[in-house]
Amino acid sequence: MSKLREDEAKKRKLQEANDVLLEIGKEGKEGVKAYKEYAKGQEKKEQDQLSHRREYLQEREGDRFTYNKFLAGILAKEMQLVSFPLNWTYKIAPNDIGVILELKSPDGRFFRSAFRASGDGLLDLNAVKTFVVRAENVIDRVTHRDNDAGIILPK
Repeated sequence: MSKLREDEAKKRKLQEANDVLLEIGKEGKEGVKAYKEYAKGQEKKEQDQLSHRREYLQEREGDRFTYNKFLAGILAKEMQLVSFPLNWTYKIAPNDIGVILELKSPDGRFFRSAFRASGDGLLDLNAVKTFVVRAENVIDRVTHRDNDAGIILPK
């Protein structure tokens, strides 16, 4: 029964989107008016999402460690996708300020980096993605392997 409802909801959304496109496609003042109404509705949705995020962050403001632990979990999942050469290890540690990432090479060198969580989910997820790229770059630099862009790193 829920599958049927999901299909009906998708059809309804597609029909609404089609109707909006047909209205916007009209010539003259009618098309401009339809577009302005559509843009106003989209802006309201974005504002609602932004206010919802702010409320969520304010609720979690006192519990920064849980928030940072959540970010560390995301980082751990992303780091599993990195192809590590033999005997490379990593550790991820959340704390009250942010998340720490530590790489260890086979010859015993440590590469440590951290970021301070801002509380803004978009910025913090971007920081997690940047950490993954930085980890790959460190491994490429130390092992002198080529990266995906085909750039040969100096030895």
